[in-house]
Amino acid sequence: MIHVYVFIAAMWGLILAGGGIAVLVLRPLEVTGFGPYDAIAGSVLKAAAALAMVAVWVAVLAKVKGMVFRRQMRWDSDVPG
Repeated sequence: MIHVYVFIAAMWGLILAGGGIAVLVLRPLEVTGFGPYDAIAGSVLKAAAALAMVAVWVAVLAKVKGMVFRRQMRWDSDVPG
């Protein structure tokens, strides 16, 4: 049962880390050199970075899920009957 809590804690940790990165790193990014399209270019850059973070977070959670629940299944298979 503790394995579920490890997975949930990892999930919340990634959510908080992603929010922190978005606020502290992505928000202050500004793009210049595109003239009237600076705001659009900046938004596209921020959206691409956010989507990349989501992809990384999903990969990390999939890895953690595999590690956590594989241990649980292995432990459950040792119990007779």
